[in-house]
Amino acid sequence: MTMEAWSPDKSNLLQQVMQIVGEGVAITDQQGRLVFANRALERLLGYEPGELNGLPWQTLFPGRLRRQAEGGPGPWPFYKPGETTRRYEARLLHRDGSSLPALVSSCLLSTDGGTSSSRYQGILLMFTDLRERQHLQAQVEQLATPALMGQRIASVVHELSNSLTILTMQAQLLSKKVAAPEILGSVPPVEQNLAVIQGEARRMMQLVDNLRLSADPYQVNLETTDVNALIEATLDLQSHQLQAEGIQVTAALESTLPSAGADPYRLQQVLVNVINNARQAMAAVEQGRKLVITTHTIPGDSDASSGIQVHIADTGPGIPPDVMAHIFEPFCTTKSGNGMGLGLSICERIMKNHGGRIWAENNAGPGVTFVLELPAAVPKPSKPPASLDRLPTQPPAAAAFCDSSHRQPALV
Repeated sequence: MTMEAWSPDKSNLLQQVMQIVGEGVAITDQQGRLVFANRALERLLGYEPGELNGLPWQTLFPGRLRRQAEGGPGPWPFYKPGETTRRYEARLLHRDGSSLPALVSSCLLSTDGGTSSSRYQGILLMFTDLRERQHLQAQVEQLATPALMGQRIASVVHELSNSLTILTMQAQLLSKKVAAPEILGSVPPVEQNLAVIQGEARRMMQLVDNLRLSADPYQVNLETTDVNALIEATLDLQSHQLQAEGIQVTAALESTLPSAGADPYRLQQVLVNVINNARQAMAAVEQGRKLVITTHTIPGDSDASSGIQVHIADTGPGIPPDVMAHIFEPFCTTKSGNGMGLGLSICERIMKNHGGRIWAENNAGPGVTFVLELPAAVPKPSKPPASLDRLPTQPPAAAAFCDSSHRQPALV
């Protein structure tokens, strides 16, 4: 835009347009004085009509922004070299001394149509009041924070419920052993029941501590993990309930499966959730209840493997296609009146924290298969670095000092 185009003396129509627009509009001359300010800008900053005309551009901004501009090139120093337009957020100075947030759009005006700063004639400024937007954003954040905390609490309650179910089951087994010692040969040893109870109690305490500290309850501490052994331990935990519900369990675990980089407690949490879902889904079928768990290696680009997969398949009714796309969303459930719909969203979060993923596929026959994918553990060096292969030779005096036969008691 050229100076001739925006000059109020030459274009009443353009002046009328600038007065009608809802945003504040101002124009400066070469010296940085305001030669035009529309009524919207005057109302925004608390000025009477015409009061801004002839004032320096610094009138529009608080002292901090003025100080920032000191020493800058020209009458409008907020441009980088080569720029002719710019858009940014800043605070404006109200006439009463208060400040307010605004989106500022500025454009260099020149005699060649605004394409060059070498023929600079002034600046066109537009101001958008951001107070309403920031107010709405604050309201959204206030609403989102309790909702997020509510979802986190609901997730922890879901996991505490799982642990309490396991604790109750183990306590029932212990009660049977006390009431009928003669059946000790047909159930796991008491020590195993107590170990399970202690492990679940520790997990519940950690969940509550993480919630209290507002940390992610599903953060992971990765270590080299034998996934096959973890699956077997998880099936042992739930074998009593699976047998009671007539579910035939098959575990076809690859013998050469590499270790995974995983948090065994969190990964077992995922396994328990998925197996519980399969068990509850198969309650809807009368016969042929089968749970099949398989593991296999994901080959990598070289001799090393890139990861592992765990497949957990059931013979339940499957998942309707319109529901399948939403099963990992919080509070999505197919259990009428019996479930919070948080188990799978928790599983997905844990798997993502592992750098892995989880998904589901309906089987060709009855049921559904959940697939867990994890990265393989990074192998450790087979031997220490050469500098640590051997200790330096001890001088005779040191060897004599280390000889236990010459040691004397010392008081520290």
